[in-house]
Amino acid sequence: MPHSKGGNIFPSRHNPDLQVPFKEAFPEIESLHVEVTETGEGNHGLGLRRFTTLSIREFINCSNHRCGGKGVCIGEVLREMIAHGVAERTLQRPCQSREENGKPCPNIFTLQIHLHLASMDPRDSPNPFGVLAFLHWDHAWNAHHFGEADVAKAAGLMKEAGIGFVRMDFLWSDLEPQESQWRFDRYDRIVDIITAQGIKLLAVLNYNSSWSGKPWNTPPDPRAFGRYAQTVVRRYKDRIRYWEIWNEPDHPNYWQPQDDLRVYSQLLRQTYDVIKTEDASAEVLHGGLSAALPKYLRYLYEKAGGAAFDIVNVHPFVTPLSADPMGTLRTHYTGIREIMSAFGDTRKPVWFTEIGCPGVPWVKRSPQAAHWWLGESPGEEQQARWLKQIYEEALRWPGLEKIFWAFFRDTPNHFGDGVDFFGLVREDFSKKPAFEAYQRLALTSG
Repeated sequence: MPHSKGGNIFPSRHNPDLQVPFKEAFPEIESLHVEVTETGEGNHGLGLRRFTTLSIREFINCSNHRCGGKGVCIGEVLREMIAHGVAERTLQRPCQSREENGKPCPNIFTLQIHLHLASMDPRDSPNPFGVLAFLHWDHAWNAHHFGEADVAKAAGLMKEAGIGFVRMDFLWSDLEPQESQWRFDRYDRIVDIITAQGIKLLAVLNYNSSWSGKPWNTPPDPRAFGRYAQTVVRRYKDRIRYWEIWNEPDHPNYWQPQDDLRVYSQLLRQTYDVIKTEDASAEVLHGGLSAALPKYLRYLYEKAGGAAFDIVNVHPFVTPLSADPMGTLRTHYTGIREIMSAFGDTRKPVWFTEIGCPGVPWVKRSPQAAHWWLGESPGEEQQARWLKQIYEEALRWPGLEKIFWAFFRDTPNHFGDGVDFFGLVREDFSKKPAFEAYQRLALTSG
């Protein structure tokens, strides 16, 4: 965290290079009290000092990046507390400064932090740990992958893992199987089950209706799609705040014909307005971009404009078996931020709503499962190590707010390659090493 000379000026949430007042940096905090007790022989110990939101200073009274040996500042601690709903925390740090005689300061700082969080939108959570789950899959074409009992079992495991958000489709063809005939029963049950566990939803509005007479992955009639979006948002707006419009419109598997996002951008602008009219507090994501990042993000800004979405949404898949996977991922992220900067839009958050890799058990490494679209399939332990590296490192990048692992559960015999083993849990819900790694990170970070 950059040093703040003013004492109550902190880096912005979405642009750490920008210094903003405390209230803007931490809008969730209604009140804050920090007690710093310095004990030891140096500087006569100084004893107890108290600070509030009007006088907050950097962690343990340090003035540079030597603080705590890691440059740990009060702002970082507060952000961790907010992310995990922690109201009280006690920390100890050794003094890292030097006495006037040049000797290391022998003192110890004990901090007691007490904060009161403002009431948060009940549909929202600061938890950055998400997953993609096909909870709506109860069809012949997916072998009824998630029956009703499976959804409840998955929800319990998600809570156990510390998952804060689930991304799932709210398929138009399910919800309006015939024009003007709506069926919400299954989705009502899924929403009830997931939200009862305290988990929030990112709902994806897609694909084309089954009664349109056109393939599912072709541009829909914008008026009919808008009516579908309005109907679904109206039904669930008391429990869902985040809405994603289509999935991977830059990928030929999901949008045909490809036209550099020209038609999709029109649909995005119109649907954004529909959703905001129905629920002004909703947050809208453009469809997650996966191809040729950041080129397609530039196309989106040029054709739809930054006013057509509230969050930048990408799927930056990287194979952990490459020479420098984290370097490749950072290159994707840096390119995304450069495009946002070019369009003056750096204050928006960035979400990775799909990122992952196979975790194939060695006993099941069939010729098909041994590979996925980025090459050789990693094994289960390699998958867990890559997950750990992503969440430990990428969540520190400025503006990157949430990361959704793809997938929650393995999907044997569906995709026909290593992608069927993307899950944190196996098809029988047994936990993979990636589940354990995710759980440790989600429940202990901060």
